[in-house]
Amino acid sequence: MKKEPENNNEGFWLLSPQHRHADSPRLAKDGKTVVFLDNPVSTSDGSLVPGPQDMSRRLMKLNLDQGISASRQAAEANIHEIDIADIIVDRVSIPVTMHDGNTFYGLYPHLPLPDRCFSSDDIFYMTISQGASLQVVAIDINSKQV
Repeated sequence: MKKEPENNNEGFWLLSPQHRHADSPRLAKDGKTVVFLDNPVSTSDGSLVPGPQDMSRRLMKLNLDQGISASRQAAEANIHEIDIADIIVDRVSIPVTMHDGNTFYGLYPHLPLPDRCFSSDDIFYMTISQGASLQVVAIDINSKQV
């Protein structure tokens, strides 16, 4: 007979605070890191902000071991919302010139993200819209280099 968990939320944790929207979580090859897209939620009912700001996202990283530990501690202290993910690529509001001379307009992802988007050396690959074209970008999730 299977024992039902005492708490219906046992084993489940939020990837982001309730005022943020987490999208397309992907497990890194190490099995201990989750990378996901993040953007703000603007309305009281949790609807996404309409318009271009909906697409300009942050890329976030969450260490599962640290996240589980922090979530358990927060639950024991009756804290309902914690923000424990690390920003890999922040939202870009003004285009940035990259180290190779190209212009980076921010993360406007071509969704859905592929199921397998990591190389063996923690490089995260995704397709983004940049101007009028689609480009593949490689992002080192440890050094945060795009």
